[in-house]
Amino acid sequence: MLNFFLTFWKNSGLIALYLPGKYRFQLVFVLKYRADKVAKEKVVQLESKKAEVKKKNAVKEARVEAIRETAVTLNHKINTPLSTIMLKTELLLRTKKGLDEDMKKGLLMIQDEVGRIYETIGRLRSVYNAESVEYLKGIKMIDIEKSTVSGKA
Repeated sequence: MLNFFLTFWKNSGLIALYLPGKYRFQLVFVLKYRADKVAKEKVVQLESKKAEVKKKNAVKEARVEAIRETAVTLNHKINTPLSTIMLKTELLLRTKKGLDEDMKKGLLMIQDEVGRIYETIGRLRSVYNAESVEYLKGIKMIDIEKSTVSGKA
């Protein structure tokens, strides 16, 4: 005598248990047998996405670190000559009497441009996020304003 029977639906992944009732078998419960498999697949997908995000973050951090190293190198190699230029222009402005206005404006412009170079190198040292913009077709450059805290070093 048959006391129960199971029905399996392969396409839907359901298993149904029927027990004998007064006149016929009654459906007692339905179990989705693939629940564990689906859950495991979702966990694997989540772990894969997490690994992908970690990898992207690692690449991003490596890029930022490379930018900072370049900035330190530029700072070391460029600031010494810039300091000389700044000091010489300051010396000319202070000691040379009788410089015409065009010469004074030119020396002040040199000082302003040297100051901009100092500022740019300083900003590169404080890059926290390497945002790029297109400089020329197919050539990108770092957007210093977007890549540093509040756009300032």
